[in-house]
Amino acid sequence: MRRVYLIWMGRLVVNRYTIKVAILGLLAWQFAAYVFVQAVFENAAYTNGFNYLAYFFGAFLHTHFITQAIVLGIGIVTAWLLLDTYRNLRFSGLLARRGA
Repeated sequence: MRRVYLIWMGRLVVNRYTIKVAILGLLAWQFAAYVFVQAVFENAAYTNGFNYLAYFFGAFLHTHFITQAIVLGIGIVTAWLLLDTYRNLRFSGLLARRGA
């Protein structure tokens, strides 16, 4: 019976949001370890207009594979977290459809 309570408490404390936010934090920490973000934005200051998009896209393409994987992982986990939040808001009725 103690095992049942332990599993119940684990599910109560560590829900799916906690796991996703922990994964997102771990990926952001690794991103900060591989990329000197301040230097990227200092170099971006020399571009203007629509060249920002070209600069960041070129910077992304010329990084190491692990950095690209971390950035894609951050995007995927963020999208997953937003989708889960949207579904929960819709299910709870806070984000109800308006219409007929």
